[in-house]
Amino acid sequence: MTFTYETEAEAIAAYDAWVNAADSRVSDTDRRKVIGVVRDGQTVTLTVQDINALDLKASIADKRWRREVCGCEVMPGVLFPTTRDVRADLSAELKDAEAIGPSYSNVYVIGDIRVPVTLETLQAVNAAVRNHVREAFAWQASMLARIESGEDLQTIAADVEAA
Repeated sequence: MTFTYETEAEAIAAYDAWVNAADSRVSDTDRRKVIGVVRDGQTVTLTVQDINALDLKASIADKRWRREVCGCEVMPGVLFPTTRDVRADLSAELKDAEAIGPSYSNVYVIGDIRVPVTLETLQAVNAAVRNHVREAFAWQASMLARIESGEDLQTIAADVEAA
């Protein structure tokens, strides 16, 4: 049996429904048959392994995002939020501080905490946040490289879960 759908998501949903609806008479061989997905006008076949890899890639992307936005400790006891909005605010504040120069002084509010900052402090916080975000993306890239190298998906999935 081959399914043909416009998107991978539709194909995966149809395949899952087919497997879930199948009774015990469906052999493992039949379950491993392919799904056809139309990409750029051509049918591309996805095996069960491909579907599992796509699902794992989605889990990796979700875990990377969670790591990216969970915050990082920039000073002892101060967890700085690392959402994209906060990073944009930090970047704008840093740009203003750099325009003023070494005499820059302000109070930065992090949640309920008011932290006095200087240009040097903002630069250090910005570097810590930037490194935190880069580490999240590097982790994602390493997980995706493991998938592409053909490593066992269950091993990778266990590592993703543990991270």
